[in-house]
Amino acid sequence: MENDPELRYPKLIAYLAKEGILSLGTVNKGRLGKDLKIPSIKDLKKEKVQRGYSEQWVANCDNTDIVTVMWYDNKPVILSSSFVGQESIETARRYCKKQKKYIQVDCPQIIKTYNQHMGGVEFLDSFLGKYKIKIRTRKWYLRLFHHLLDVTLINCWLLYKRVGEQQHTPTPMKQKDFKFEVGKSLCMFGVSINKKRGRPSLSDEIESKRQKPNTSILPPRDVRLDRFDHFPVWGEKRQRCKYPGCKGKTFLSCEKYRVELCLNKYNNCFRSFHQ
Repeated sequence: MENDPELRYPKLIAYLAKEGILSLGTVNKGRLGKDLKIPSIKDLKKEKVQRGYSEQWVANCDNTDIVTVMWYDNKPVILSSSFVGQESIETARRYCKKQKKYIQVDCPQIIKTYNQHMGGVEFLDSFLGKYKIKIRTRKWYLRLFHHLLDVTLINCWLLYKRVGEQQHTPTPMKQKDFKFEVGKSLCMFGVSINKKRGRPSLSDEIESKRQKPNTSILPPRDVRLDRFDHFPVWGEKRQRCKYPGCKGKTFLSCEKYRVELCLNKYNNCFRSFHQ
């Protein structure tokens, strides 16, 4: 069983062992107590310890032997387990920036077992750290909401990748692009383009000046196929049709997101683009 980093400490590992559940995972140095003196990264650099160095400690907690191993890769990695330890030491392939090539370093058995069974908790923490929604506030419920939103988006992205593998999608979107597409789709989905009555606000005038002329950005697929307020409008200049494979020029464009599309008796790219 793999535990969350905030919940891994000796009493929990001992309790799981008594229940017949074998556990293994990384652990924070501060949760192991002051009696266990684990060298810091400064101490390892002073002693000029080579990459692949490891140490092992065994402690008894509630009549359960708990093994703690420190392995020095690019930085110290600390793991605790109730069923596996340092031996037997094997080799692992790691990239060396100084030599600019892959090298073989010593790797304890607990690291091999951890990498083999590493599951969703560690992957989720890794994905959350890449493109996390940054918000500075003292209101805990806002931080909780944005954290749950991040978790939801990552789970959706993983499902998207899984479906893409089943359907043999050639190039699935990366996490950053997927979040961008979701945000853009939610902002544009179901938004009415009808202008409000009365005098336009100052912010609308500023935003209109900020927009560059003669530019068109293709919308996300969900917005393109939502069938809401996609009306053809007549433009002042003749532009090339943005439908793939069409080389014609047209004055018409979609009013919702300003994409030029042909609409005549020979070509109906406007309809094909929205289907």
